[in-house]
Amino acid sequence: IDDDGAGLSDDDLKYIFTRFYKGADGNFGLGMSTAHSSAHYMDGKITASNNLKGGASFTITLPQDS
Repeated sequence: IDDDGAGLSDDDLKYIFTRFYKGADGNFGLGMSTAHSSAHYMDGKITASNNLKGGASFTITLPQDS
């Protein structure tokens, strides 16, 4: 999932999945922490980075059910 915003600061990237983390322009929240916990619960993972064109990028990987 990519956006075309300003991207994430280095501090935000380090703590984005920490419960109640508040970025410089953000609100106190649980959204990214909940997404991280949900992915982990399903034996998957979620990562955050900045994309090359600017903006944030989130990758969600879940195992294929066989």
